[in-house]
Amino acid sequence: MIVLIISFCILQVSAGEKQVHTLSALRKHLFEDYFADVRPVLDHSKPIIVTIDLTLLKIIKVDEKRQSLRTTVDVQLSWKDELLIWNMSEHEGISNFVFPYHKNVWVPDLMVSNALNKPAELGLKEAYISLTHAGELVLWTQVNFDTSCEIRTKQYPFDEQHCEILFTKFMNEDDKLELIATKNKIDLEKYIETAEWHIIDNIVKYEIDVYNTNIGFLNYTVLHYHLKLRRSCVSCILNIVAPVLILACLNLLTFYVPCESGERTSFPISIFLTLAVFLTTITGSLPESIDGVSFLSLYVTFQLIVSTVTLISAVISLQMHHTMDNRPIPKIGHVIIKLFKSKKSHYPSTNKQLNDVNRDADNTGNDLQENERPGRRGSWYDFFAWEDSVAGIRL
Repeated sequence: MIVLIISFCILQVSAGEKQVHTLSALRKHLFEDYFADVRPVLDHSKPIIVTIDLTLLKIIKVDEKRQSLRTTVDVQLSWKDELLIWNMSEHEGISNFVFPYHKNVWVPDLMVSNALNKPAELGLKEAYISLTHAGELVLWTQVNFDTSCEIRTKQYPFDEQHCEILFTKFMNEDDKLELIATKNKIDLEKYIETAEWHIIDNIVKYEIDVYNTNIGFLNYTVLHYHLKLRRSCVSCILNIVAPVLILACLNLLTFYVPCESGERTSFPISIFLTLAVFLTTITGSLPESIDGVSFLSLYVTFQLIVSTVTLISAVISLQMHHTMDNRPIPKIGHVIIKLFKSKKSHYPSTNKQLNDVNRDADNTGNDLQENERPGRRGSWYDFFAWEDSVAGIRL
């Protein structure tokens, strides 16, 4: 029994070594006279068809200041190498094998044309290649793309952005290499949703760039992987928009602060400084967009101006309260009194309390007229007292 087990193990090891030797012999046979810088076709008048499949894994960051989009994607390229074909029966039935890319096989010269760092870099250093007996190659790699994106922030935080990842060829024109997308959309099956951005649409578009050279016109196909992103504005509403609206409402309460409390100026100053901080935060996080200043920045600036006017009005009212009690009433004061008196008929006369107030207002008006006599004139204190009595009952 032990002898049988040992014999079985020896046979398995021998079979494994034979398979390894066969694969090594196959690779040696394929790459012995192979040149990675030569386009692998038997008829050089025909182009190599390269299909590309792009899978979006995650949106790392949309940088408004750098005008860039950073993503993590899976890139899968497929093409046929007519120089790497073998007969399975001659090599122990080996149908395919996988090997890492070390510039030992021809790959299409693709690049991301709108990349910020290295346009010709596709992450091939970490790529793996699967080769079949029919010469079909599949290259797979995962890479972070840092591409340019025109960020428009005029409608921030309710903005939508249109970003693209552009794939094109470095040197081989369409007559030598034909680039085709396997799908008309980006694959989002493995996409991890982010809290800030939502993908509402994506599409793949073709565009042909024509270059006039000394050897004629050369056509280069460009694949546009277009992403339409919408910002999730919940966080911005809670952190910026809602506090600004609350401060705008609090700003109106400045005139309800009593003059004797000593807080009538410090209250609007506090609101002014808070709005200034919000404005600095917004302008610091957003760039100078080509479509103008954002509506949110304009609104905060408007509230800052309103806060300034409120502060100036509070200071003027305090100055009038403390220095104008004993000054004579100017002609404009008498005009205002006549206007209030002319509107008495618009209020119901059945209310006894309202009739008493109107009677007191008439007596006050008569007293003010008597104060115009030589040696005696009415004061602002008398005017404000009459105004408060009438306004109180009307409210």
